[in-house]
Amino acid sequence: MTAEQAAYFYFLSDLPKASVTSGNESCNWEKSANEARTAGGLGDRPLIVLTAGKAFIPDEPAAAKEAAAFHQVWVNEVQPKLVRLSTRGRQIIVEKSGHGIQFEAPDDVIGAVRETVAVVRTEQRK
Repeated sequence: MTAEQAAYFYFLSDLPKASVTSGNESCNWEKSANEARTAGGLGDRPLIVLTAGKAFIPDEPAAAKEAAAFHQVWVNEVQPKLVRLSTRGRQIIVEKSGHGIQFEAPDDVIGAVRETVAVVRTEQRK
């Protein structure tokens, strides 16, 4: 995505319709969480979990406090549980990024993919 496309994406995501539409993401939250809980392990497959370092903080003070608390649980409890799905899992907190890591820090995503592919290729040669 070009810088211009990213700017347009963020512009669109700030529109009132976007919050109504993206609100639908939360309606499947419990189903998604249950699927994640029952997924089982990944054995010794390499796994890198990229975690947003910046929390989304709403303007309303009570919601901001709740969002900040949720972010701490997400970073320090939920994401580390994902890491433990693999005996070779590790978490990378992408400090400069929020939830949209693929847009905000694409080099970190590319780096994690390349690192994982390199590990797998090295193991296949053995």
